[in-house]
Amino acid sequence: MKALVATMVAFALAVALLLPAVHAEDGDEWETERRRVEVQRESDGFELRSDRAVGALHDRIVLRLDGPDVRFRYKLLEERNATQAEAELRVELDQLVEFRDVNGDGVLRPAEDDVRATYDRGDLAFAGVTSVDVVSAGVPGVQVIANYTFLAAPNATLGFRATVFGDPTTFEGTSQTPVQIKLDLLLDAFPFTEADTRPAITLKAEIESRFAASATTEAMMFSAGNLSAVFRWRPTADVDGIAQAVGVAVTPLPGEAEPGEQAWGVAFAYERGASIVHDPTFGFTLESFVRTGGGILGDVGLFALGAGAAAVLFLVLALAGKQRKVKRP
Repeated sequence: MKALVATMVAFALAVALLLPAVHAEDGDEWETERRRVEVQRESDGFELRSDRAVGALHDRIVLRLDGPDVRFRYKLLEERNATQAEAELRVELDQLVEFRDVNGDGVLRPAEDDVRATYDRGDLAFAGVTSVDVVSAGVPGVQVIANYTFLAAPNATLGFRATVFGDPTTFEGTSQTPVQIKLDLLLDAFPFTEADTRPAITLKAEIESRFAASATTEAMMFSAGNLSAVFRWRPTADVDGIAQAVGVAVTPLPGEAEPGEQAWGVAFAYERGASIVHDPTFGFTLESFVRTGGGILGDVGLFALGAGAAAVLFLVLALAGKQRKVKRP
């Protein structure tokens, strides 16, 4: 009987160690525990860092802008000093477009619409970076802004404003966790050449992951082990102070992806206006899990693993004790 109990205990522990992913609730400690945020301004861009400030793990989330290339790199490092990212998403500017919406669907479709003018990275001048400390609902954060001017029209500007907080808060009417970075697209005095056209911004997004990725007109998502990354955007933009619908087109770019990567083209079409603000957001979500071979293991996952093993072990020992009592004379 003792051998049977020992076997059952060993089996129970093995099952506990092989438990599938434990999906955390929105209150996942990895998302809600305090993080230290800072910005490193450089002559050609900036690096916005969010480090886990407490707990056993010391991961780092980075949003980096390469100014001249107008390219963002959003990644998570398993350790602060790691050289290889656990997950990475790259987003770069493709073009700014002035077009006439021929079919009236509000979406930029170059094969169907009348494109009147285009501007790429070579038509922009990087004007530098500024950063400020921000506070929302008593929670401190960091905000950094990168500005560009149009070479042909210096009064026209394109800006990117990134905001991150060290604790969960509500910012501009939206809940924001410490593992999310809000990135506003700022378009002012777009150099329209005609009176009945609209502006659009096209981006190229690349995901480096051995796991499947997906893209819709609402967001781009992918997983890397226990990690889910998302690049999402609101369906509306602030155009001259009024919320207006954004026409979104997402197109796979299989021919432009490197091995092990997936690429999409994303086009945001806006209503015509002098000032346009649109707010995509980069974000990570951790689903606590048990993984062999190392990697990130969330605190909730450790708790669930221990609790699961203890519960099964308790049950097995209780059953064994009950059987011994039955056999007593």
